[in-house]
Amino acid sequence: MRTVPNRIVLNTKDIMLITGKSERTSRRLLKEIRSSARNTRVSFVSLEQFCSFTGMTREEVIPYLQ
Repeated sequence: MRTVPNRIVLNTKDIMLITGKSERTSRRLLKEIRSSARNTRVSFVSLEQFCSFTGMTREEVIPYLQ
C-alpha cells in the first residue's frame, strides 16, 4: 500500500531537510522551481514540481515529509 504524505506543498525547511543545503540555497532553489513552472512569487511549490525539477522520485522525498 502506498503512503500518502501529510502535505503536498514544500517550504524552505522541507528543502533544507531533503537536500541538506542551507536556508539561503533552499530559498534560491524554490525560486528557480517557481520560475521554471511559471508560478508567481507567492505560489506554492508542489511535491510533483520539486520532483520533476530535481529528478528525485516521490518515494525518495516522502519519508522526509512524514
